[in-house]
Amino acid sequence: SIIGYINLKTIELKRIKLYYKRFFGLEPSALETNHSVYLSSNGYHQHIVVNTWYSSIKRIENERTYGLACVDYHYPESTHKRLTGPDGIQFRFNFYKVI
Repeated sequence: SIIGYINLKTIELKRIKLYYKRFFGLEPSALETNHSVYLSSNGYHQHIVVNTWYSSIKRIENERTYGLACVDYHYPESTHKRLTGPDGIQFRFNFYKVI
């Protein structure tokens, strides 16, 4: 299914803004706090929300670890097929055809 936005955890917000701007074309929207950043494009209020709530340690790459492992993201301008985000989550670009 297609989801309007996702909420992700991080241990550090500073690097997140640059990462999502560079690879996703997303910028912080009007709503931003010391613990969260709402990222969007084309004036939309949020596509990805990243926060530090309950995030004191980096995600452990482990087959026994629960949590989100991969996100399919439609961004036609991307030249990337796959990326691993700063917090270990895999992103696949333009994997599914959007109709």
